[in-house]
Amino acid sequence: MVDKATVKGTVLQILDWYESPELILLEGPPLNYVLAVRSAELSSPPNTYVGGAMSSRRLRDYANGKCDLRFALAHANFRRFWKFTYTASDEFVDMTQIKRSDPELQSSIPQGGLFARDHEEIDLVKTFVPNTIETFLIDGSWDLGEFSQLYGQIEDVYYISFDIDRYDDPSITNQEKSIIKESFDRSWDGGGSYVAFYRDVANDNDYHAPLRVSGIQYNSPGHVKIHARSEPFKNVLNILQYYSDNELKVRKAYNALGAFMSVNKLKRKGASNALLTESVKKSLELKCQDLSNHIPGVSYDTLKEMTGGNSLVAAKVIASIFRRIEKLFRFFDEGRVSHSKLTLENSDVEA
Repeated sequence: MVDKATVKGTVLQILDWYESPELILLEGPPLNYVLAVRSAELSSPPNTYVGGAMSSRRLRDYANGKCDLRFALAHANFRRFWKFTYTASDEFVDMTQIKRSDPELQSSIPQGGLFARDHEEIDLVKTFVPNTIETFLIDGSWDLGEFSQLYGQIEDVYYISFDIDRYDDPSITNQEKSIIKESFDRSWDGGGSYVAFYRDVANDNDYHAPLRVSGIQYNSPGHVKIHARSEPFKNVLNILQYYSDNELKVRKAYNALGAFMSVNKLKRKGASNALLTESVKKSLELKCQDLSNHIPGVSYDTLKEMTGGNSLVAAKVIASIFRRIEKLFRFFDEGRVSHSKLTLENSDVEA
């Protein structure tokens, strides 16, 4: 049985209007949105609306025509459905949770075939979509799996740096910060899954700054085109440029951190932040700070806060970021990948 929970909804946009609002977008429960239609129940007041919760990803999919309005409403996020009254002058509404089987909801869900193109463009989604196409030129010999490796390294660096930027944004809500931190809350002590960690980071940020391969053309030379958000993609380019210009310094900082963790058995299964002595923790944090100083946009202090103050987890994450930068840079260093905004001189490499 669904409790008659009531939450405050903020009206964001009237998407369709015929004598009165027909389709409304609201911000509802924390970091969720609600698409609501005017009730089709004849016995209901004309200002009654019913709708379903939308995650940012579902809302973006709907806006991009990946599903129609019937599907979006019928498959509401977490099966949460809402009912409220609204007049055109209202900025906020009180939404009451209802069941999926509610007769008023059933009679109000539209027939199939109504897509986002049939009403006003959703303004909010404009901030979710890529706004730049970046081209990587490729040359030399490639195995099929190497294209996936290239994209995988770009994706990991792109999303983790954007994750840190979002967390540092003073306008971000505490609720959104808590969601970001969930990726860091898994039990890393004794070894965590880096693949799962970066997958969660990508999932959390995909609707804010989606990254997509739009095409691969390989004729030696060829190219890989990627759709991205411009600001987080600049982070990737800045990181690569700095690494190219300061490779020895960055490697030295990483090796110092790795050696310290090995000597103090911090890479072994069972290693725990709670068991660190104050002197070991302080030295660990200093070495992490030194490495983060060589990765533009990656703040160790922010990473530590994102892990809930877990110095060991933050150390493992920042070391993993370096390894992904190193692997990504290798493609450029080999001469097989280039980008028009990067000048990779390798002036800092050993003779």
